[in-house]
Amino acid sequence: MSITSAATVVASRPFLVKRIEWLTPVNIGDKVVIADTDASPNLIIAGTCEVASQSQILWSGPQKLTLPGKATQTASWQVSTIQSGSLLIWF
Repeated sequence: MSITSAATVVASRPFLVKRIEWLTPVNIGDKVVIADTDASPNLIIAGTCEVASQSQILWSGPQKLTLPGKATQTASWQVSTIQSGSLLIWF
């Protein structure tokens, strides 16, 4: 899955993520945030660009990261902030 802007992912079951990579964030200090969509969102993963135009691995395992999914909700997780670049999520 490739995400280039803030987005909410609707899922009826969890995503078992193998890897999350933030491709080429542009400026030092740019941020990316993945959170759940509860009334008071819980941070799942976040990153801050430390080297301009250099990709960063936000999750590489070896265990899989579970991004929530619930059949009773309209959404399960969101990329609430992505200031530059794009996210690649392998599941």
